[in-house]
Amino acid sequence: MEDSSQPPDRDNQATFLVRGMRYMAVASQFAISLAIFGFIGAKADERYGWSPWGLLVGILLGMSIGLWSMLKQLQRLDKQDGKP
Repeated sequence: MEDSSQPPDRDNQATFLVRGMRYMAVASQFAISLAIFGFIGAKADERYGWSPWGLLVGILLGMSIGLWSMLKQLQRLDKQDGKP
């Protein structure tokens, strides 16, 4: 059983924090790609009068690209962490 009077292992805390920040960066990139393509779609709606199709296509495109990028990055992060 662990001794609770001992301070926590700082290396484990740092590793946990770094890993968490990497995963947050992946999630943030997904959200940003969704927002950018949604914005582009909304602007296309305003300019060409395609409402709501430009926004819908932009969101779907942003989601597809963001999901593809997120999956590739998560696979890379898993390899770095030594997971199969």
